[in-house]
Amino acid sequence: MATATATRTPNRRSRAARVQRGEQLLSSGFTYIGCEAIASADLQPAEAIRQAERLLDGDQDRVGKMCEEEILTPQHERDLFHSLNLLKRLAAEIAEGVNRSNPKSAELDEIESLSKAALQVRDYIIRSNLRLVYAVVKKTLGSNSTLGFDEFVSDGVCTLMNAVEKFDYSRGFRFSTYAYRSVARTVYRAMLAAQKEESRLARDAEDWAFEQQPEESPSLAHDVVGERLRSAAAAMVDKLDRREQLIIRSRYALGAHRKVRSFQDIANRLGISKERVRQLEKRASDKLHEMASQLDHDELFGAALA
Repeated sequence: MATATATRTPNRRSRAARVQRGEQLLSSGFTYIGCEAIASADLQPAEAIRQAERLLDGDQDRVGKMCEEEILTPQHERDLFHSLNLLKRLAAEIAEGVNRSNPKSAELDEIESLSKAALQVRDYIIRSNLRLVYAVVKKTLGSNSTLGFDEFVSDGVCTLMNAVEKFDYSRGFRFSTYAYRSVARTVYRAMLAAQKEESRLARDAEDWAFEQQPEESPSLAHDVVGERLRSAAAAMVDKLDRREQLIIRSRYALGAHRKVRSFQDIANRLGISKERVRQLEKRASDKLHEMASQLDHDELFGAALA
């Protein structure tokens, strides 16, 4: 009796682990763009994965060189999207037959392998089209250097990712044609929102800077930081985006700002978390360090913004 009980306990644990793994793998579902070529493809999961690997052959040596991917040829692009949706179709078909209360390890292994291969194909397509996002952001922002370029790129990449999931290659269009309008629309709307936010921040910053504050004796550290920044960084701070300018000037009492503000003060003013203010200050400081290093003032900023 004791032996039987001991045997059942590991089995139950194994089953519980498989159920949990199955829930994780199947929770998001598997959606793909169906077309005749995808529906009629007669490949086993292992064959589909090998086909995807051949399409990505050599890509691992270039991971991280985001915009250095070669522009996809029309045929390579079609093959990649065919592979992506076939992998997801096969994963979806296996998932439909899984007994979620007692899934088989072999089924979960196949689903996991197919999902991983599909993700690699998707990421390859995204990397190969990142230059489209950079081009759209550069064209949309133009000479407006006060807006954060990286944030717009991030918005554009998110839209690009969604476009990859929705693109139907069987209709004969190039992916760039399909994705361009969506990315451009997203970046343009983000730019309008940022400009509106900049105007609000400019008004708030001016009002806030001249609020009457009780006289305080600034610490020696802040006094030194303020003097150094006033003499060497005024022009550089102007190159930051509006929100970053407000944070740096408020933290170090620059320009018309008469009082060193706490992270919480700034967070309350901007309507964001204190931790987000810290992150933005760090990002702004990094930008100033970079600008300073180009002008041989990096040592100054090392002391000023440490």
